[in-house]
Amino acid sequence: QAGEHAVRKTANLEAIRHFHRALELLATLPKSTERDQRELLLQTALYAPLIATQGWTTEDVRHAAQRAYALTSQVSDSTLLAPALYALTAYHMGRAEYQQGFEIGMRLLNIAEELADRIGIIDQGKLVAHGTVDELRSRMKGGGKALESIFLEMFERPDRPPDGSIDES
Repeated sequence: QAGEHAVRKTANLEAIRHFHRALELLATLPKSTERDQRELLLQTALYAPLIATQGWTTEDVRHAAQRAYALTSQVSDSTLLAPALYALTAYHMGRAEYQQGFEIGMRLLNIAEELADRIGIIDQGKLVAHGTVDELRSRMKGGGKALESIFLEMFERPDRPPDGSIDES
């Protein structure tokens, strides 16, 4: 709670200290699903202050995101899977590790396809497409494609305007 309170006050360094201390204390407890669930919440809460103070590409961010990713499967909690994958994608892309970032990003797209009602695709800071998966499919050739295929096709279109826009709505 102290870490979350510090984040609300934008006291990021203080928040990081609180979250690290909570993780240290948690590690002294016997292994259990409840302990893993608490660690997952702490690791996920740690992203924002770490990114605010250190940027996306530090080992601390990678470690917190990888640990959270591992914990989501251990505790069967997929609600925090997308944030962990997003943080890992940003980490790798920011370090010019494009293949790893791309592969993790594709997993994130698959999750979005399953869970999201509406999807927005951003390229170079601009919203280039948005809508339901079915709406995005209808704008592309071969309407029954998976979101991953739609995404790849969008960025390979020869008729794509210089501003990156591909949204036809």
